[in-house]
Amino acid sequence: MLWLGERRGYLSDWVTQQWVRATGRSLDDHPHLLGPVGTRRRIGFDQPEQLADALNLTLDTSPSGGLLQDSAALFPGIHPRVAEFYDETSHYELQVWSSWRGPFRPFGQLLGALFSRRLEQMNVPLDGLDTAWGLHGEVTHLRDPSGHVQHTVWRRRLRRTGRVLFVGYYSEITLPDGPGVRIVFPLPGGNLTVLMAATVGPAGELQLSSNGRTFGGAGGYFTLAGPPHRRAVGRMIPLHEDIVVWVDERSELRARHTLRLWHFHFLELQYLMRRTDQAAEQSVNWAPTS
Repeated sequence: MLWLGERRGYLSDWVTQQWVRATGRSLDDHPHLLGPVGTRRRIGFDQPEQLADALNLTLDTSPSGGLLQDSAALFPGIHPRVAEFYDETSHYELQVWSSWRGPFRPFGQLLGALFSRRLEQMNVPLDGLDTAWGLHGEVTHLRDPSGHVQHTVWRRRLRRTGRVLFVGYYSEITLPDGPGVRIVFPLPGGNLTVLMAATVGPAGELQLSSNGRTFGGAGGYFTLAGPPHRRAVGRMIPLHEDIVVWVDERSELRARHTLRLWHFHFLELQYLMRRTDQAAEQSVNWAPTS
């Protein structure tokens, strides 16, 4: 049965790749959509090590690692606490609460069965209890021989089970409407790339959105690049994400992450982020905000 399940999974990978190849567009004029790709049938927590070996890069897991560099300069007006999170992500631990819209839960279970659990990538929690013991997150910088950062990776897994949630490569990007964030999730023979436009709200909250319609701009993309594909192609998909990171009335740092297919909201994730040197002194009793 396990063998049949794997064969079914590999077939779904092949079908998805054929769809992208047949309906996608060349990435020759969109190099910002090119990013790390998977070179094996699963991704897994050790994917950055695999990439480092392939590209002769060095992994830097120093505790001062952040997803971005100098967020205050990148996003003028951002709240200092929000900027600190993005600049010093390794110093934070996260608690998360997930809420699926009822009709979409079977969709999430299907994705998990066909793709996520097998690939060890993009394992969105299906039950709030999945994250009750917290998450283990690690920011890794891949540096070239001169010490320059080539890639910044954020990989997370569940503390209780060790299941990989995702391995994502983060970088800043300039979109037609201004600065943004690019996140690349490697997949076999390609990746899922999400380009998110950034705005700063009146209270310094950072708002990220992939709700775009123009190819090459904000949005979600399946891409194919590298062997065995002869040319790099990408397909814009109707997956939209919105992330808001803010400081609440109790001076807690929080985030809300919503996901939509077309206009249908199917999942909401809410986060509480605390510095590891402060978390032990604070209560862990908390509730997601509306």
